[in-house]
Amino acid sequence: MKLRAPPPKCLAVDVDGTLITDQGVNTTLVETIREKHADGFDVVVWSMRGRAYAERAAAAVGIADLVVCISKPGYIVDDVGLDWLREVVVLGRVDRSRRSASFGRPTRRARVWS
Repeated sequence: MKLRAPPPKCLAVDVDGTLITDQGVNTTLVETIREKHADGFDVVVWSMRGRAYAERAAAAVGIADLVVCISKPGYIVDDVGLDWLREVVVLGRVDRSRRSASFGRPTRRARVWS
């Protein structure tokens, strides 16, 4: 599917299993967050465990000054419903074994639930 517009310069990152994995801090992702922030991206760190947990995680990995922390949304309200999700690119984890801070290929497009 071709995007109608470039994706917004906003990167949303989950904490558990993404920013912090069973192996520790995903340093490649931390580097990517720093690069994207420098490129003008808004960076949001979120967690199902809540905003305070996301804030502690961001501080622990040294990016608290670059990000906005929120609880993972339970509800999203938008005037166009969920149609905007068709424009969202969902990426897999940034591979820790690669030193490149590239996002890599999208793993899937967001699904729209009806």
